[in-house]
Amino acid sequence: MTLSAGAERGDDALARRLLSAVGNVVDLEEELFDAFTGVAGSGPAYVFALAEGMIAGAREAGIPEGEADRIVRGVIAGSAALLSEASGTRPADLRAAVTSKGGTTAAALAVWEEAGVVEAIARAIVAARDRGRELDAGG
Repeated sequence: MTLSAGAERGDDALARRLLSAVGNVVDLEEELFDAFTGVAGSGPAYVFALAEGMIAGAREAGIPEGEADRIVRGVIAGSAALLSEASGTRPADLRAAVTSKGGTTAAALAVWEEAGVVEAIARAIVAARDRGRELDAGG
């Protein structure tokens, strides 16, 4: 949330109260709004793309489509709840906690590392920010 130069005393509390009714309020300088959009505005699409990939992998591994869809939705919902509840714990630490050395999760994450998935996600957010800037400039 950023207040305009014309904001009056108390406007911030009112805006915070109104916006908190529909979600989390984050205080950012205006020049970071495009970056915020690259994370929060585009973020649901990233999660949905992850779900698509997980469902495709489940199907390739032999799980019927309906079951794959139900399993993936449950995994994402449960993981999101854990991430939210463990707000003092870094996502990297949560990931490490569910990854046994030499186990199945480690094998899967090695494929992600080889493919540069995490770096690609970070680059995607920067690309979304940059496109937001272009759109702001009339492009």
